[in-house]
Amino acid sequence: MPNPVLKQAYERTTYWVFPAPHQRFALRCGDVSAALDLLLTAARCQHWAFISACNPQSAQLTEAENSVRMAQLATAVEQGGWACLPALGEGAAGDWPPEESLLVLGIQAAEALALAKQFDQAALLLGTLGEPVRLAWTDS
Repeated sequence: MPNPVLKQAYERTTYWVFPAPHQRFALRCGDVSAALDLLLTAARCQHWAFISACNPQSAQLTEAENSVRMAQLATAVEQGGWACLPALGEGAAGDWPPEESLLVLGIQAAEALALAKQFDQAALLLGTLGEPVRLAWTDS
């Protein structure tokens, strides 16, 4: 079972997606996103994941360390054959720096969980076209 404070922090985070320059939309746990559904429909995808490689197990690393990890994640996503968009997780409390992330299109839940585990992430967002955003823990 995840730490209740950490769980609440993840659930209150705003997860920003940047589909094009000067455009963004927000994902929130438990909500259905019309903007995401339009994006998935246009990309002919049913499934998606919001994944970061930053700050493994919610332990802060330096900006340089996180940049290297994000480059490795982008390479893994490309090698997996998935499309992705830049994204950013922004905590509600303001006591944690925003985390660079990727919205990965067309990835199945099992593949996304494996990728998140590869980068030692505590959790990620998963979803399917038309369904609410779901927070998933990598240890369950």
